[in-house]
This record gives sequence, C-alpha cells and structure tokens, in this order.
Amino acid sequence: MHDHPVGLPDLCRFRLVGDPQLSPDGRRVAFTQVEFDTEMNGYRSAVWVAEADGSACRRVTWGSKAKGGGARERRPRWSPDGSRLAFLSDRSGEPQIWVLDLAAGGEARQVLTRSALSFSWSPDGRSFVAVARDEKPKAAERDALGLPPPDVAYITRLRYKFNGEGIRDGRRKHIYRVDAETGALSQLTFGEADDDAPAWSPDGRQICFASARGDEADVDFSADLYVVGADGTGLRRLTDTRGPAGSPAWSPDGRMIAYLGHHDPVSRNTCVYVVPAEGGPVKNLTAALDRVAGCDVGTDMRMDDGGHGPTWTPEGILFVATDRGSARIYRCTPSGEVAPVRGATTECISSFSSRGGRLAYTAGSALNPGDIYVDDRRLTEVNAALLAEVRLAEPEYVPYQGADGLPIDAWVMRPVGWESGKRYPLILQIHGGPHSSYGHTFFHEFQYLAGLGYGVLYANPRGSQGYGEAFTQGCVGDWGGKDYEDLMKAVDMACSWPWVDAGRLGVTGGSFGGFMTNWIVGHTHRFRAAVTDRSICNLHSFYGTSDIGFHFGYRETGGADLWDHEERLMQMSPLRYAKNVKTPIMITHSDQDYRCPLEQAEQWYVALRRLGVETALLRFSGESHELSRSGKPRNRIERLSRLGEWFGKHL
Repeated sequence: MHDHPVGLPDLCRFRLVGDPQLSPDGRRVAFTQVEFDTEMNGYRSAVWVAEADGSACRRVTWGSKAKGGGARERRPRWSPDGSRLAFLSDRSGEPQIWVLDLAAGGEARQVLTRSALSFSWSPDGRSFVAVARDEKPKAAERDALGLPPPDVAYITRLRYKFNGEGIRDGRRKHIYRVDAETGALSQLTFGEADDDAPAWSPDGRQICFASARGDEADVDFSADLYVVGADGTGLRRLTDTRGPAGSPAWSPDGRMIAYLGHHDPVSRNTCVYVVPAEGGPVKNLTAALDRVAGCDVGTDMRMDDGGHGPTWTPEGILFVATDRGSARIYRCTPSGEVAPVRGATTECISSFSSRGGRLAYTAGSALNPGDIYVDDRRLTEVNAALLAEVRLAEPEYVPYQGADGLPIDAWVMRPVGWESGKRYPLILQIHGGPHSSYGHTFFHEFQYLAGLGYGVLYANPRGSQGYGEAFTQGCVGDWGGKDYEDLMKAVDMACSWPWVDAGRLGVTGGSFGGFMTNWIVGHTHRFRAAVTDRSICNLHSFYGTSDIGFHFGYRETGGADLWDHEERLMQMSPLRYAKNVKTPIMITHSDQDYRCPLEQAEQWYVALRRLGVETALLRFSGESHELSRSGKPRNRIERLSRLGEWFGKHL
C-alpha cells in the first residue's frame, strides 16, 4: 500500500461528507456525501443515514437530473417525530424541498416546486419555513411594471452583484411557510430587504430571522434579528446592531434567542450573543474566549454546508470556534463561562448537531478530508481505501517569531520520499482572507506539490483568524507591512534548514494570498518563481469593481476612500511596484470572479509583460472566485497541472 504520492487524478477520487443531523431520538445520523462527477464535469451528492452505534450506514436518496448526471441533494432534516427526512434536491433543475418517508419506504416526494435556499420543519411537523427568492416576473408582468427586458439590468442598489451569483436581478429573498403535505405557500415577509436564517419558536407561533433592513444596509453590511408570527403578522425588530447578526436559535423555553454576530462594524471576531425573545439588552457570551465562532481554517477539500451553532443544550450553548489552526466545539453558559467540549487541537470540526446529549459532527485533519462522528465513535471512513493507497506528506509544526518578535504558527511538509542529505526546492503558500487561517485540514494542492518533490511551507501571519481580535486586526491598514515581514521571517527560518535549497524558492497564494504574492515579487528577488491566484494588484480599482470592494477595501485599508486617499491606496497596491519585479510569474484568474475581478489580473499581466517580465495568464471561463475549491473538476485539474508545470520549469 501507499504506492504513489497524491496526484492530479486522485483529486476526483475523494469523497467529502458533511452536515450531520441526529434524529430526534439520537439513534441515527443523516448526512451528505459529495462525489466528483467527472463525466458531467461537476459534482453529485446524496443523503446517507448511519446508525449512531456504528452498526449500519446506507444511502437513502438516488436522484438524477433530467439532463443526466447525479443530482445535488443536501441539507437533510428530520421531521420532529423522526419518521420523515426532508432535503433539498436539484433533480428537477433547481433546489427544491423533497420528503422521504423512511417508515413507509419508496421514493421521495416533491413538496415545493419553487426553488428554495434553505428550510426547517415546524415543531408540529405539519409545515416548513423556507427561504426563497421572489419569482421572476413574466414578460407581460414586466411590461406592466415598466421593467427592462431580461437581458438588461437597471441597477439602483449598491450591492448589485455577488461572487458565485453574478449580477443580481433585483429579486429579494423572503420567508415563506410551506405546507408539508400540499406544498401550499404563504409569504411571511415582504419589502426591499433580504431575509434569511428563519428559526421556529418552540411553540411554533413565531419565527425569528435575520435581515438587513436599515437605510444604510447596503453600505455597512449590518443585519438584525426580527420576529414575525407564523401567520405573517406582528413583525418586530429584536436587535439594533452595527454589525451582522445571524443563525438565530431559540432556547427550549422560548424565552431567549442565541445568535452569531458582532456589534462593531470593524470587528473580525464573530461571537455568540443572547437576547430576550421579547426584546431587551443583548449579552456577548464569548467575549472572554477572544476567538472567532465558526470554522475559519481553509482547505480545498470541504463541501459542508452544515451548521456550526449556536445550539442550545441543558448544559449551555454549543458552537464551533477556531483556535490556532484547529476548530472545536465549545460550550458557553449564560454567565459567560466558555470551554471546549469536543475535538482535538490537531483537527477541524466544520459542522455538528446535538440531540439527547449526543453530538454528531464532521471532523477532518491534515491527513484526512473528514468523516462523520457521533461523540467518540467514527461512523464513516469514506476515503480509507484511497488514503491507504497514496503516500502523504505529514505536516510538521514549526512555530517561530515574526516581525517585532510576535509568535507565529507555521507548518512545513517535506517532499514525499524525502532523504537526509539532499536539498529540495521549497514553496511558500499564503492563505486568503486575510482573516482566515491555515491549520489542521487536508489540502490536495499541498499534497500534490509535496508529491512532485517540493517542500511546502505555510504560516498564519498577523491578520489570521484564531489568535484573538488584536492579532486579527494586526494587518488592517498595513497590507504588505508587518504581515509581509512575518512571512519573510518564515522563509528565513526555512532557509536555515539543511534540506532546503535557498536558491530554489517559489511562492503562491490566492485572493489575499495572491495580493501578497504580487507584493512579495515587487519587494524581493529571493523567489525564482511565483504563481498568483485570483489576486489583487490595484486597491484603487478594486474599491469599485469588487462585490465587496467598497466596504471590505475601506475597512482593510484603515478607512481609505477613493476620493480622499488615492495616493494611500496606490502605495498599498502591488501595481505601484511592478517596475521592481524580476520573478517569473503565472497569473491564474476566472472571468466570473466578482470578489477579485478579472480586471485585476489583466492590469497585472499587462504591466509585467510591458516591463519585460516572464509572465503567463491562465484565464478560466465560467468560473468564480471558488475555482480551486469547488470549480469544475477538469478546470481544477488544469489549474493544478499548470501550477506544477510552472514551478517545474523554474525551480
């Protein structure tokens, strides 16, 4: 066994599990399993059910799309009595609610014919609450309303586009009640706002949801919690924040609502709050933890849309939090006591559910993309055969001191087949965000590069999540400053190791990691090759062309607007330093990337080619900012192949 390193074809052999949902009696777990569909150049997923004692595991949905290929079936949710399993399936073309009667058997039954984004059962099991977009008006309705033709966008909103979605057509997301038998719809919320994350009160009389309804909602990205009656009456606002609020969860007695968010528009730590259901002061339960709620540890091998809290239990509120490269389940109490209750410091939990004192969760590590667990019992080993076949590079923890002596976490993978006495090229990988992190997750890309004979170095410089608010704020207004120094200190450390050839260094990264790659080659010549992925080179144009540029760029530059701080924005832009670049660089970008728009890659490419730098532009059509994580399988393989070729040529 272990007869070959991880290669390009192995990417499509992995299976990815997530969104584990315990049945009401805690005896079964429903979850999703995603597989690569190489024939259709996409992905398919199905719902599986495992016995919590590990005695059996079986697939329960088998949907296929009308145009061929497997359906994407996800978000399994148990009925309150545990006899039925509802899920979203696109077997009819769009994601819609289907229900499977597990007791009676047979095929699943379609309940909702409209596209749904999410849903949950009512406490009595007779209906759902769902999130759906307004229906598209027909041609006659368009004419009557004075709307433009479908291929024309008349834009009046600041947030008129979004990565992975494209140009928004003006249709809003609203909350609907759906009869679980007939599929009859009742719209509960209205207006020029997007409503999301509905949660039923325990008595089924009210629904709490998140919505950005203020006059400045398009500008400050704030959202609040609202409560509406199950019949659509009595809408009232529950919170008054200056930041986002979401994922509401009612306490079992219906008196309190827990939620995730923060009340400061420049904060980076998402916390767990509680607010009285009838209104009143909110309380931050995780302020003392000083960690971000949620799993913010990156990977290119995760397709898990399950929840990470908050979830009420008799002992307290459960949630996932990121801490120094790991993500574990924590419990907080109304008094503000916080402690981890599940998960090791060398793994990442990305989703969980809790019923009857049990915990079901998805956990992975640097050597395994992830499996489903109940408490300490592992229920799945979906990649066991593949992992037994390939030779993996195991990360070594190599902490060091960054700029100003700041402690920084880092890891290195030695090349597969490493031998003492030999020297090897090394590639520095830089994460995006900048407020995300590296840690104990499986990266196919890292394993692929290690299999090609490269050392792979990755670190969490200041700005990364999982080290507290002050650390995360450390790069704000200083992109390319101390964070750059932190990364160069990591390279200095690596070059002191006898097996690293300091004359054969490469650097690569995506999003903010792409920005930093561009910055690095404009400020040092120590790297012999670079690959910049979905990157930024010009913060001035990024401000108005990115879907988040006007608010994210403003905050990250420390409050720089175009009209007041043009020079400051350009000083922080790699494009300003293009004349210094000598490093051969490949630019990888997608034409439907609305987060870091294609114009960023084109500016960088033209500047470097004009200056005579060896430069290549690898442009993908029909892909978004998520190409390396969830793009079409053939495009993901092409990107990785070109990455390996570029470093092979120059290192």
